[in-house]
Amino acid sequence: MGLLRCLSFNIWKNEGDYPRRMAAIAGLLRELQPDVVALQECFVAPELGIDSVRTLAAQGWHVTRYPARAKQRWHRDAWVESRSDMAILTRTAPLASGMVALPPDLRDGERGLLWADLPASGARVRLGCTHLT
Repeated sequence: MGLLRCLSFNIWKNEGDYPRRMAAIAGLLRELQPDVVALQECFVAPELGIDSVRTLAAQGWHVTRYPARAKQRWHRDAWVESRSDMAILTRTAPLASGMVALPPDLRDGERGLLWADLPASGARVRLGCTHLT
């Protein structure tokens, strides 16, 4: 691996015009063809079949995910059980991955550093993704 092209997006859960934002991000991934995408605040509402990470990963990405911040959130016209996940999408399958717990913040809960190791010219490159208040 020579040049490593990385992007990072805060999905911003389901706030604002969520469908439009997801379509725009998916379009940018197709256009820019990055090697790695770090994602924060990925809205997941299983009872509605909504999963921001799965939607974006449908373009052929390998997914490293940390399910985070489970709670009820307002979506359309009702409260739904949901999460605000972190994820790393990679074109190459990670050699290893994990999560490092960070001190929580009383304002909005747990903290962590999601990481994934990718092969790079006979070595490893460790990539990280986190979200802080």
